[in-house]
Amino acid sequence: MKHFYSIKSIVFVIGLMVCFIAQAQVGVGTETPAYTFQVVNDGDIGATSLAESTNSGDDGVALSGFNVSSANGFNAFEGVTEGLFSGVYGLSSPTAGTGYGVYGVANSSDAIGVFGSVPTTGSWLGYGGLFIGGLGYANGIYNLSDARAKRDISEIDNALLKIKGLKAYTYKYDSYSYNSKRANDNQIHYGFMAQNVKEHLPHAVAEKSVKFPADSQSPKSNINEAMVSKTLNVVDYTAIIPVLVQAMKEQQYIIDTQKAELKSLSEKLSRIESKLNDILKN
Repeated sequence: MKHFYSIKSIVFVIGLMVCFIAQAQVGVGTETPAYTFQVVNDGDIGATSLAESTNSGDDGVALSGFNVSSANGFNAFEGVTEGLFSGVYGLSSPTAGTGYGVYGVANSSDAIGVFGSVPTTGSWLGYGGLFIGGLGYANGIYNLSDARAKRDISEIDNALLKIKGLKAYTYKYDSYSYNSKRANDNQIHYGFMAQNVKEHLPHAVAEKSVKFPADSQSPKSNINEAMVSKTLNVVDYTAIIPVLVQAMKEQQYIIDTQKAELKSLSEKLSRIESKLNDILKN
């Protein structure tokens, strides 16, 4: 191991990695660190990590980032990728028991525990958030509905006809056909077929990149090993609710109109019966 010392900088070698300390900045693999601590690697390292923090104890956090100042508008920890997989990957590795792959909490009721977004322009095959295996929630799911945030507003017409065209089914998902590392879902579900919905409510159907992840994954996973993607039709079930409401209103209008007509016919019949009774009496 060679050591190089100077008043302003220190250079030392650990194995094949060269470390530089220059004016309170530490660089691993770079002579000119741009940050307080910077690790740079220009070569392929295979299915492993450039750096790892391992905690073998029964308590304590393996790696922590903490911005202390309440005025700091930057992230305490960032993961950024220009590759094909995730910027941040969280995994609860036990195959039994409970755990959290990613756990997000905000102590203020005005803050956001977990945030995700994608642009809705272009092909829009992605999602702001994707959950496979079920989504649990409490206290409601809220969709932006303020009239001030909308344009090209028009009422839905012929809603009853559209709803009458929908067919409801029971089914099971065939995940294994897309990824042999994923067992088939044996749960029975209630729902629609996207092709049928598209005929009557085309704006409730979209093409999305549907993910079929392997049932079990490991640290340092590659996207090709972790999941299979397929472009398929998906249905926005919540988009059908306004059509159902409008269909019920149209149906109620028909019922009210028929009730009024029946009432009018009943009154006419009563008058006819009254006149007939008068004639018979005379």
